[in-house]
Parts: sequence; C-alpha cells; structure tokens
Amino acid sequence: MCPGICRYGFRPGCPGSAPVAPAAEVSKEAKEAADQMLALMKEMSATLSTVKDKATADAAAEKMAKINEKGEALSKSAQKVQAEMDAAMQARQAELLPIFMGMMTDMQRLQQADFYGSQALKDAMKQTGAAGPEEDVEVEEDVEVEAVPAPAPAQKEASAPAAK
Repeated sequence: MCPGICRYGFRPGCPGSAPVAPAAEVSKEAKEAADQMLALMKEMSATLSTVKDKATADAAAEKMAKINEKGEALSKSAQKVQAEMDAAMQARQAELLPIFMGMMTDMQRLQQADFYGSQALKDAMKQTGAAGPEEDVEVEEDVEVEAVPAPAPAQKEASAPAAK
C-alpha cells in the first residue's frame, strides 16, 4: 500500500515507478527537493505519532492539511527534476525506511481506530491517499469461493516402548 507519498513525487519502490537516475547525476535542485520531501515525511510521521484520541486527531488534521499543501507545492516545483529527485531519495533509503515504516504503522493504527472519530483527520489523510479504501467502492456481495481442504495434520512418530 502506498501511503500517498507517491502523489508528492516519492516513487522508488512503488509499482509503476519510472527508473531512477544514478545518484551521481543528481542536481543540486533535485537534492534540495529530496531534502524537503524527507523533511515533510519526518513531519508527517511525527504528526501521526501524536494521535491518541479525537482531540489529538483533530489537531493532527490541521497539521496534515499544511503538510499536504507543502507537498503539493514541492511536487509542482520539482516536476522537472522528478527522476533525479527519485534517485536522491533512493540513495537515502537507509534513512528513509524507518520513517516510512513508522508512518505506515501509524496510518494502519489510525485506520483501525477509524481516525478516533475525527472526520477532519480522515479527510486530510485522503488528501495524501492514505485514508484506506474509499467508502464508495463497490463490493460484490455474491462471490463464490471454492473451498480448499486443510492440510492433513502431521503424524506423530511412534515412540519406542519405555525400558523397564
């Protein structure tokens, strides 16, 4: 599941990503854009980690809206160096992975808690593409599923009779 960062230009590892340029070909502008993207991801992660109830969820929603605005502006300004920015982000995967994994954990926690009842946070997360499945997705009700038999239990080896 992509947390929506792809929408802002972070695409390494996401399905359909364009091939990334070698790190040596990264311009100063692309490196700065990658630095800004990483800072946004850190800010998003820190914000999501503070959510514990409806009040903190509503407060996080305001911060997330601002992060979304910054991300959209960054995406527009970095469009011409997108491939280089992807390469710069790829080169920083060791730094990026723990942030990304923390965000994913928090997003899953918030989805499971239904955003603590905060529609504002749910809406802000939809802007990032991370609110979970859309409510108006059609689900087919009468789907037939073929039963698959469970594997047979492993047989225990017969133990040797005890010596007397």
